[in-house]
Amino acid sequence: MGDLKVVVDEVERLGGSQADSPFAGGLNLNEIAVAGHSLGGLAALLSLKEDTRFKAAIMLDESLSAGSADMTERPVLVLAMGREQWSDEECRLRSHLHGPRFAVNFKGADHVTPSDVVWLEGCHQNRHHGPEMTIEALRDYVAGFLDANLQGKPAGRLLTGSSSECPDITVTTQEQTLCHLP
Repeated sequence: MGDLKVVVDEVERLGGSQADSPFAGGLNLNEIAVAGHSLGGLAALLSLKEDTRFKAAIMLDESLSAGSADMTERPVLVLAMGREQWSDEECRLRSHLHGPRFAVNFKGADHVTPSDVVWLEGCHQNRHHGPEMTIEALRDYVAGFLDANLQGKPAGRLLTGSSSECPDITVTTQEQTLCHLP
């Protein structure tokens, strides 16, 4: 998480009000989201909780450890790859998220789906469509989440439920229960 703090510190420095800054006036530092894949998803969540400059988190097929579920009211998007069943820790996390929260499951996808491995090795683990369509869907869900939660736009159709165009992608909205905990 220290790395993420350094990055945001540097973005703030570059995006400052100095006239000679290459990004002067071009960055909205009040709308920073943090994202990560696998353990990076856990780092994104922890950074969201530790640094108020992060306004939302995106967790791409996150790896959670016991006790990582901690309450937050800031928006969180979980993009899961191939979940047949949500883990106990994912269920606990969901119950601790009190702000806008969405869980999107790409059925038939593999842990490497949101990474460069799909392109570098020419493989794709999603049974239903190729890497181009899956990566496009991932981008669309991320953009819709950020538009709704950082730009104040209405939640688009992707965040309001599963799409008939992509029946292998399921969405659990913030009003729905992801898991039934004892």
